[in-house]
Amino acid sequence: MGNNPGIQSHNTQGTPPYPTGRSTLQARGKLALLVPLLALAILLLVPAVVFAHDDLPAPQSLTATSGDGDMTLNWNNATNADAGYEYRYSSYSLGLSLTDLDPEYTCPTAPPGAPAECKWLGATTSAGATSETITGLTVGTTYFFQVRSKHADHDGKGIEYSGHSNPATAIQRATPAAIDDLAAEPGNGEVTLTWTHLSDYNIVNYEVNRSSGGVWTGYQTTADYKVSLLDGTATHTVTELVNGTTYSFLVRGTNLIGVVPNIETKTGPDGAFVTATPLGPLAAPASLTAQQTSAAGTEVRLN
Repeated sequence: MGNNPGIQSHNTQGTPPYPTGRSTLQARGKLALLVPLLALAILLLVPAVVFAHDDLPAPQSLTATSGDGDMTLNWNNATNADAGYEYRYSSYSLGLSLTDLDPEYTCPTAPPGAPAECKWLGATTSAGATSETITGLTVGTTYFFQVRSKHADHDGKGIEYSGHSNPATAIQRATPAAIDDLAAEPGNGEVTLTWTHLSDYNIVNYEVNRSSGGVWTGYQTTADYKVSLLDGTATHTVTELVNGTTYSFLVRGTNLIGVVPNIETKTGPDGAFVTATPLGPLAAPASLTAQQTSAAGTEVRLN
């Protein structure tokens, strides 16, 4: 090796020696490992390029609007969506993943109590449809929605899907439920009403209806009701009542549903009424006298 003129001459010029056969194999082995890693990185960075169909654009401008116990999705019609659309939803944010376009994709681990609902649902709209109404959602829950278009099998490759639309989010609203745990505590010329706050119904206000002798006054807004942060109990005190008179009370909630300019005020149904009789303070006894009744002074009679 030391007498090889080719290598000796190269070394004398101050440059590294040519690689040996072993080092060449090591370099090729590293390159062979690097190529699939680079390919995987490209897939992770640009999944749309790999999975989306150029001739099947994703639906655009998806919006979600809560109705009274249902949710309406609207989007712009996508070209070539000749087999309609599919939608999916989740009660937490949809994450981006290489499996977004997989019909059997199930969301990753959800927060405690949140259902994993974000699989693409089989319900398909008709071709050209740009809206869908979803029922059965949980009132007071925030949902995230996505839509994708479908392309019919024209070349024997099966149904093709577009990429997903932008995510849309909305809280499911509904007419307030009836208040079924109303309670009444009488006081001096007043009655304090308590019930469980309807936290899931986006309550704007509560209304109170009362009667005495069977005549109801009609519902009136209770702008001064309070809600306990500890247990969610709502409280309102009805004042200017007549002591000794029995009153009956009803309470219902009101909220707003829809989006401008189509916002509607919804009022809950009557629940069970309660009764109470306010009482004044007890009067102090008048002309109180004390009379000793024993010689030792250990007993006294009050009159």
